[in-house]
Amino acid sequence: MSTPATQALHTIEVRAERAIVQELRIMIEEVLALRPSLNMEDRAYADGLLLKLYRLIGDQLVLPECGNAGPAAHGLLLATVVQPSHDVHAAEPAPALA
Repeated sequence: MSTPATQALHTIEVRAERAIVQELRIMIEEVLALRPSLNMEDRAYADGLLLKLYRLIGDQLVLPECGNAGPAAHGLLLATVVQPSHDVHAAEPAPALA
């Protein structure tokens, strides 16, 4: 028997297949918002879905050339670009340099 949370996660998963990066980031935020209220089985499904959403974002990103830095630098750059900010209001603008 599927719960409403399972159905919501499944709906997100189906939509994700054709989503652009901005939509995928919104879906990640939706899954993260649902996660605390999920039972263990649904939470495992949500965790797998988050991995899938991150991979789909990574598949759409075009990374700049890193020269001779190698694959490790690409992985670090991808991790930096893909990870969503969980608190949009926490970041303060950097002070202007004189």
